[in-house]
Amino acid sequence: MTKEKEINIISLDFPECVRLRPGMYVGGIEKPDVILREAIDNTVDELMGSISCNKVDIQLKDGKKGGWYVISDNGRGIPIIMDEEKNITKCELAVGSLHAGSKFKKEADDIAVGLNGVGVSCTNALSSQFLVMVRVKNDTWDRSIQEVKEKWPNTGNLYYYIYFEKGIKIKEGADSFDNLLRMFNVTAPTGMSTIVAFIPDAEIWESIHADYNKKSLAYIRVVLDKFYNKKAEIIIDGESVDSHFEPYKFEFLKKVTAFSNKENRNKVAQFYINFDVDKDLSISEESGSVNSLVVNRGLHIDWTKMAFADALRNHYNIQHDYLLPGFKFNVICLTANMDFNSQTKERCVKIDGLQGYEVLPDLICEFHNIFAKNDDYFKDHVARLQELADSYMKISAMEKVKQIVGTVEGGNRVRSKIPSSVKDASSNNRSDCELFICEGRSASGTMLKVRNPEIHAILELRGVPLNAINLDLDTIMENEEMNSIVTCIGAGVNEYFRIENCRYGKIILAADSDVDGERINSMILGFIARKMTFLIDNGMTYIALAPLYHQGNTYVYPGEDPKSKLDMSKAFKRYKGIGEINVAEAKDFYFDENKRNLIQVTSANLGYVFELLTMSSSRKDLMVNQGIITDPYNTGIV
Repeated sequence: MTKEKEINIISLDFPECVRLRPGMYVGGIEKPDVILREAIDNTVDELMGSISCNKVDIQLKDGKKGGWYVISDNGRGIPIIMDEEKNITKCELAVGSLHAGSKFKKEADDIAVGLNGVGVSCTNALSSQFLVMVRVKNDTWDRSIQEVKEKWPNTGNLYYYIYFEKGIKIKEGADSFDNLLRMFNVTAPTGMSTIVAFIPDAEIWESIHADYNKKSLAYIRVVLDKFYNKKAEIIIDGESVDSHFEPYKFEFLKKVTAFSNKENRNKVAQFYINFDVDKDLSISEESGSVNSLVVNRGLHIDWTKMAFADALRNHYNIQHDYLLPGFKFNVICLTANMDFNSQTKERCVKIDGLQGYEVLPDLICEFHNIFAKNDDYFKDHVARLQELADSYMKISAMEKVKQIVGTVEGGNRVRSKIPSSVKDASSNNRSDCELFICEGRSASGTMLKVRNPEIHAILELRGVPLNAINLDLDTIMENEEMNSIVTCIGAGVNEYFRIENCRYGKIILAADSDVDGERINSMILGFIARKMTFLIDNGMTYIALAPLYHQGNTYVYPGEDPKSKLDMSKAFKRYKGIGEINVAEAKDFYFDENKRNLIQVTSANLGYVFELLTMSSSRKDLMVNQGIITDPYNTGIV
């Protein structure tokens, strides 16, 4: 009898724990954006937390070419004193181990951008070379390593340094600023307290080209100005970055505090909200930031809309629900403790544990105050909202369709009428334009990065579409997703349409190649087949097939057997959705006419499609034939 193998438990230390499973820490290995952001976040924290820090220098160009990414600031400097317990410097502890830093014990008003990140230690672990230089000062030299103590009196402009390769410490010491720049072939400005330089490891990253959202830097300036009354210089690749942030007409700053009995502390958040209303109600805009990070979704956004709607309704005794058309706002939130839905920080899900009932009353009060001081301005807005509500309640679904078709001339719609869920194409030659219907912001975000904005439009579905096969037009037009599809295409429905007014030459269904995506595609296809059949008759409807698996130069598409095309003994990639593919893959799968796989929808099998969408017995027969439903005990009942 074969003896069973014993279970071998292995504990991975830094940096192996990060390098072996980088996706656990940074979410993906396509580009080193996250590890760049971690280094920059530390300098931003110093800008907001240090009185002395007023200059940040960021060098990206050399890094994108394979050289050093360099981030510097003139703040207090990472501590270089010895840690009594570990017998290494505090600096080495911070950059050479996980879960070490100064941000874990904070007061209620202390703000840290990097608190929810993976830390600069992951930048170290995932870089082929990593260097930290810290300026030695009068109050630190005598508590640092021996070489600092020996060189301090005799060496001008002395810097402590520590150098790593692939997360492993290679060298530590002290030398003059100029000597260190020559030793490591690094470029950095003089007068800085901390310099962090790294080269992403090409063995880990698919590309070493890292990007940073410069809008974050604009938010940093606003935060420093509005919350700290502080000016700072931020330089990227030798050029000073000016803030292009232009607030809306009205603004207020509000600090919200609520006591937590469970934690025996004050929960605190500060909000800077600037807003206006569009006189034509045609433009609604929302954007936001949490601790200077660009975060356009989450609690801070939701609370602002809820507070504005509640204040407007009660201030002017509004009886309808059309309160947000024309509302344009930006909200910046500062808090000591926040949490996000993922390492990409796209949605804020926690603001110091505050609940809506604790925040909304304070924000609502501020909106009330602004309404009272600008009563005539907002009365005009309320009157326009009432007209909008009245018009919606009066017109039938068919009249809505006729209005949609009537606002188009030669396919060029007035852009203010396009739904907010659509990022339109700019070309006036509408027959060349393509509309991609995709699911969710993650998918649309990936496609927006790589599309040609002149000819590619993206419609982002923000909810589950209706199975519209047996529904009347009134019910369909009440559904936001279906209404958006009819509105942006602009050609009408079967009962009333003008094919020449269609704004796109191709309508491409681009949901994920999984069960949920196939369901969404089937709902949209069923709707088009039943209510916009002219799009199929004119050869304008397509389904974009994205691969499910990838191995080398081989792709496996839906309907293909992966076992027949892949070497199952070797690693392969499973695509879970559009939001997880990189921009190069998105370009190949959806936009490159020579590489993408588009299936044209024809009218040949529409009858069977209708049957599947309307009759459960037909769906059951299909699942039995495909082996999804089986009768393992031969009962004759399935």
